[in-house]
Amino acid sequence: MSKAESSRFIYTPELKGSPVCHLKYPIINNAALSTRFRFLQRDKSFSLFLQNNESNVRETKRVKKTIERITSSRSTEVRRNHQFDLPRGSGSFIISTSGSMRDSSNSVGNAFSPATRQTEAKKSVIIKISEVSHIEHLKHFCECYARIVNIFPYNTIDNNRFVLMECSSEKDVEALRKIAVCKADPEYAHCVTPFFLYKPRFKLHTNQKTLDKDNYEYYSNFETPKLNEINQSLKKIQSVSNQMMFLYNKLRITELNIRLRFYTATQISYYLSQLFINLSVVPFGSSVNGFGQIGCDLDLLCKTNISSDDKSGWKKFLFMTQIIPLVDRNEQKHFLDVIGTIMRTCIPGITDVKKILEARVPIIKFRNLYTNMQCDLSSTNMTALHMSELLYLYGQLDWRVKPLVFTIRKWARSMNLTKENPGHWITNFSLTLLILFYLQTKDILPSLTSIKIFSNKSNSIDNSDWFLKWKNSVSNNDESLSKLLREFFEYYSFFDFKTQALCLRDGITKVKKDVSPLYIYNPFNPSLNFSFYGQHLLPHFDHPGWIPLGKKAL
Repeated sequence: MSKAESSRFIYTPELKGSPVCHLKYPIINNAALSTRFRFLQRDKSFSLFLQNNESNVRETKRVKKTIERITSSRSTEVRRNHQFDLPRGSGSFIISTSGSMRDSSNSVGNAFSPATRQTEAKKSVIIKISEVSHIEHLKHFCECYARIVNIFPYNTIDNNRFVLMECSSEKDVEALRKIAVCKADPEYAHCVTPFFLYKPRFKLHTNQKTLDKDNYEYYSNFETPKLNEINQSLKKIQSVSNQMMFLYNKLRITELNIRLRFYTATQISYYLSQLFINLSVVPFGSSVNGFGQIGCDLDLLCKTNISSDDKSGWKKFLFMTQIIPLVDRNEQKHFLDVIGTIMRTCIPGITDVKKILEARVPIIKFRNLYTNMQCDLSSTNMTALHMSELLYLYGQLDWRVKPLVFTIRKWARSMNLTKENPGHWITNFSLTLLILFYLQTKDILPSLTSIKIFSNKSNSIDNSDWFLKWKNSVSNNDESLSKLLREFFEYYSFFDFKTQALCLRDGITKVKKDVSPLYIYNPFNPSLNFSFYGQHLLPHFDHPGWIPLGKKAL
């Protein structure tokens, strides 16, 4: 370790009461390295315990460099939270200035909740570059005008190079916008854009042809890993629980992908807010709830906001506005038709715009070339947004939830039970609700009623106290992933789908209200069934077609 590093990293033995959190994820490789180190920043003390595979020594160095970048930040403020990725299979941690640490994949009120991600996106910019070697020069240029927190270089599918740059605040983003210029051609009308293009004034004389992987990680994979590759890797893993963890880490959305999804929503909001002062575009579904896989579509919805700009004394002097109703289905179709035209004409990077207005839920499908996103935009649908937030919360309450959901959904796709296009078959959403209800019966997840009762006692749902109190009120369940997987199929193989319905609101079964093959009460509107279809799923619980034993691949 260098002299500069030793001033920031002090290796110490384990101390009683020290703020250290051990990883809960199983380490696939039994030969594991454990490193605990302690460092200081601005009179704030931090401790970190790394458990890493021998094969990922370079990843450990990258984590250390990330921490070094935090501790050597020239910002006058100490950042409240900072997250970085550990090697796949090891999860991730959030460092807090309070000196405590928590596993970000298993925390209530996670610092990187959807609301925080939206704030993060507003503090970010996307810059197009021509060469990888320009990244460091771009960083030094931007630091003259703004405080830079993170840099994520990536390639698009059409082989264009971009940098997602996170700034310290929205004021820093505005500072970059003020120095940017536009070369306008008088023969064309130019749309305002939140994207930037970096062109060095002089040719950079450098021998650097590739990216320094110790400082940056270049992203180019935005597609789902091939099934054959996954199967070959799974056969090398003995434990079924470790197979499930490997599958989860292989398929889950990456940090950059999450950031690009929220930035895409912020980009569309940037344009539409110029016309509609109380309209914003927010992501929902798999991009928000934590159960999304690499390559999944980005679901977006238009959300009307209540204005907080209440200037008492000026209510006699108002803006004149054109009111556009969005309650009736035909009104929503007309609104989306207009939005689709605006996006096709005015927003750079948007292509393949398709207006699917006669579907049960009218949407606009489009592709964003700059962020590698295939998107579906719908009108106001607050129930979908609330459900996404609920699923996100459930995914944070127990580390076993996401690996179990990923495994069962992968099984359903391999059995051809779920499909990419909607139709008369069960969806990933309904299948996820089946899993969550099963975990409620195992006292691993609380019902909505329990959440309401215990969060009222704690005065805040963001406080982890309510969850701890609920856990103390039920029997402890520490079953392995493989056991939970096997008993999931056993539970539904004996479930009476003909007469019984699932109620996540109360965590119990209830009598069905109609003859639907699968009935799941809508937690936010109990009069509705969340699952219209499902008849193709039910026979497979008796014969899953896959027995998870030994080296058997998933």
